[in-house]
Amino acid sequence: MTAEATGGRRCRRAAAGRGGALACRSDSDGGSTLILALIFLLVIGIMLLSLASLTAADLRLTSAFGTAQSMTAAADGVAAVALNTARTNFDGATLDAPVSAACSPAGTAPIDGVSMGAWCATLWEPLSQETRVVTISVCPSTESAVSCVTAPFLQVIATMDDYPSANSNSVCIPGTTQQTPHSTCGAQMTVDSWAYAVSPPSFSSTSTVSPAQPATCDQAAFTLSGANFVTGSQVYLASASDPSVIIPATGVVVTSATALSGTAGSIPAGVGRLYFEVVGATGPSAFGASTAAPSWTC
Repeated sequence: MTAEATGGRRCRRAAAGRGGALACRSDSDGGSTLILALIFLLVIGIMLLSLASLTAADLRLTSAFGTAQSMTAAADGVAAVALNTARTNFDGATLDAPVSAACSPAGTAPIDGVSMGAWCATLWEPLSQETRVVTISVCPSTESAVSCVTAPFLQVIATMDDYPSANSNSVCIPGTTQQTPHSTCGAQMTVDSWAYAVSPPSFSSTSTVSPAQPATCDQAAFTLSGANFVTGSQVYLASASDPSVIIPATGVVVTSATALSGTAGSIPAGVGRLYFEVVGATGPSAFGASTAAPSWTC
């Protein structure tokens, strides 16, 4: 086989002499092959880069999902312990507490490396079979009570019936524990809700009460502005210094998620500063001097 140059092409003759077949290819064939190879490598590189990006995103999602699972497991665990403790122990510190009282049992260990805290508030109706309504707000242990009550990671609301039967007496007052002889605390319990990322009623720096200060508080009409008000909400005027002073309002009408009106109950003169507290299906609002809750001095 011999090589010849013919018109800018490279040719090879299959046999010596002029009788052999002449096979030729253009000089540009090699360049085309090289370009195709480069395109192929570029496509493969892009595919590998895409796969690497997808793998990294998948790992991030897996990590985030694992963290969320750990937080949920930790919150469920802390809430369950706090709920069982509240059922059989009437902690007076949680009674009409302004921003809820810490109720994570001492020594509660982190779950899956996540540490959560619980804050409890109790509404007490001693003559009712719905004797205590306990609201438990659960958040990472680094959050404050006000922050947790305003936007809990997990909120549990339970109603305690402290009467063993319809015609029996209740032996359950603030300070009663499961060691108290004949205690009836938590004779029956109903878990009303166990929900994540709820929005309880709340007040902010722009919240108001009208009138700002009535001439007399007793049975004075009012309107409130705030957030997350729902139909069926109840309103109380509560003292932050004396848990025994909590006066329900009457005729409460929720006109929107940010406004409601009502009439104060019977308020004796000289009881001091009373804060408005709104209790809805997602729990109570925080009240007291460290919050934005509107107040009257009565």
